[in-house]
Amino acid sequence: MTKAKAPVPEIKKIRLNNWHRETIIKSATQKLEEKMAAHEKLGEELYFKALKATFSKKLLDAAQTVLESDLKMLSTSTSHTFNVGGRSISLPTSNPQPHFGYYGNYPAIANQILIEQIWSWAEKKEEIRIEMKTARATLSALLKTVATTESLFKVWPEGKNFYSVPPLTPPDKPQLPVVQVEALNTILGIGG
Repeated sequence: MTKAKAPVPEIKKIRLNNWHRETIIKSATQKLEEKMAAHEKLGEELYFKALKATFSKKLLDAAQTVLESDLKMLSTSTSHTFNVGGRSISLPTSNPQPHFGYYGNYPAIANQILIEQIWSWAEKKEEIRIEMKTARATLSALLKTVATTESLFKVWPEGKNFYSVPPLTPPDKPQLPVVQVEALNTILGIGG
């Protein structure tokens, strides 16, 4: 008794253009984007630990008061660089926070446990960034070798979920203004 082969999903034949290719890449790398976003949340937790480790509560409270009263008067950022055991590492924050220090003079973290946590976080972030870059470059190279979703399925059947559902339909093209040929001819001094 032979085993029946699973039916091959029907792939809508679409001629791929740059919009299709970018849509497939975004769809395929979505999990990596989510992984990076989750990792950034961990970075934000480390950011607040780093602030508490480098500045007094009094200074942080004063900066927060100024931040709430007049955001325009205080330099703010959604990431801040710290001197973490001799390495400059930027930690993210989702809300603008007061900027402490100035270029080249970053707040130094002395807590060895926190230093190791931040180093570990930064190394993992770099790994994810490299994974994303490699995935995008590999997908881009693969998609440049095919012209249709049908030929893409022959080369990369495992990725069918990224290009078969939902159908790849580009947004409506914007209507270009009608060229006034008669006016152009008049300006150029040609025509009847």
